[in-house]
Amino acid sequence: MVTPTAAQESCESLKDLKVADTTITMAKSVVPPVSFPIGLTNKAMITVTLPFCDVVGTVTPGPDSSIQVEVWLPPASSWNGKLLGTGNGGAGGTIVHGALASGLELGFATANTDMGTAGTGESGWGYGMNHPEKANDWVHRATHLMTVFSKEVIRAYYGRTVQHSYFTGCSAGGHQAITEARHYPGDYDGIVAGDDAPDKTHLFMIGLWNRLALSKEPDSFIPPSKIPMIHNAVMTACDGLDGLLDGIIDDPRRCHFDPKVLQCVGADGPNCLMAAQVEALQKLYDGARNPRTHELLFAGQPPGSELNLSGLATLALAPPSASRPTPVALSPLNWVFGATWDSRTFDFDHDVEVFDAKWAKLFNMNMSPDLSDFEKHGGKIIFFDGWADALSSPYEMVGWYESIQRTMGIPEKTTEFARMFVAPGMSHCFGGDGPNVFGQFGTPTPPKLDPEHDVLLALDRWVTQGVAPEKIIATKYVNNNPAQGISRTRPLCVYPKVARWIGRGSTDDDANFVCVNPTNGVQP
Repeated sequence: MVTPTAAQESCESLKDLKVADTTITMAKSVVPPVSFPIGLTNKAMITVTLPFCDVVGTVTPGPDSSIQVEVWLPPASSWNGKLLGTGNGGAGGTIVHGALASGLELGFATANTDMGTAGTGESGWGYGMNHPEKANDWVHRATHLMTVFSKEVIRAYYGRTVQHSYFTGCSAGGHQAITEARHYPGDYDGIVAGDDAPDKTHLFMIGLWNRLALSKEPDSFIPPSKIPMIHNAVMTACDGLDGLLDGIIDDPRRCHFDPKVLQCVGADGPNCLMAAQVEALQKLYDGARNPRTHELLFAGQPPGSELNLSGLATLALAPPSASRPTPVALSPLNWVFGATWDSRTFDFDHDVEVFDAKWAKLFNMNMSPDLSDFEKHGGKIIFFDGWADALSSPYEMVGWYESIQRTMGIPEKTTEFARMFVAPGMSHCFGGDGPNVFGQFGTPTPPKLDPEHDVLLALDRWVTQGVAPEKIIATKYVNNNPAQGISRTRPLCVYPKVARWIGRGSTDDDANFVCVNPTNGVQP
């Protein structure tokens, strides 16, 4: 912990700190306990037990920029000497206090930003249409400037610079994390990046593809009542491919489920799909494709994700309207095609090229797998994703990580600074049927706060002690609720290795699994 020095400022005096292009609007001491939602979509609460100094600033790198940044500073006696930058979600637009609280409880000075998109309309995505500077802020400037501001505040408050800086985020936070590694490699010594899709422009389009598939004709739409039936059929076909019937598909790339097995013989019924529904479901699994070249534009939904966030169950909650299959997915497309365009006319050949020409240069700035500058800085990065993530597709993230390996020349070279862990059965960032709590953004606290169970602490040990994580133990709480106890633990192995049961002991206990190459068996 850090001992106060004569140079240390009081919390309230930070209101007068001068930082370039920044106005500090608040600096006040906060007395615990105070509670906040863990994340943007996970509304479980986290309670802060440490007193802290809360500093809020507005950064304006351009005349149309207004980036909100918040930094929480624990007492010097509790500070671990490190900065933790934390990610946002979706279009941003608000500070994620739960992320700040999680880091503070571990002893970090923590920071978060609204990414500069508050009050821009269209569920936050409207910044691209009339506010190009705000688009730049969301894509890359806000997170970097948050980091610069935070280090200045820390130096003033504690009278010294940080020993190490880390960043952790998932979804949009994963985008922030990768952007930092790619474009500001000196900002952080260690990064945790989850569930991102570097191909942002085509991520915007997959929602349109899915909804159009379900609205091609009146019989294409799959009602909510049929989703459990589809999910059960998928699990029956693929659950046991890894040798265990445990309600989890170990790797959906091995699952070749054919929706035609569910096609009705005769009239429609609750336990079968009409021909148009079969065609729509196949399109969801196959992903968005160019109709002329058959090029894959964005990967489809992994089998086993039907009941998860943005999976088939989510799509079935909102039957498509005549011209607006999905407003959230369409908002970025409105920037190019106008606010009144009919999405049913979208051409996944020509119109994709038009959209890419307008926005790919900015939004796809992380497509290159070259992280050599971050490696030269000495940085370490841990990627993670869920094999049942129906929103950003694990196929995209895994494929991008494999391209990093190819760029480095040999996989072993990549694992010296970058490692990936993929959680079977996990939805987008957390949740799902598989073990899904391992200290990542927006989740409850793991049962043990150590580098074996917490990905951030694993990163810290890698940076400070040189011990690279070979596995991280993930926890499944009963009904994903810690208050109801633990139902299962299982190791997440460094990709491409997989966890295999040793043939004895409970399959709900991580101690009875080992990490092996996916083609290898395990001898009891």
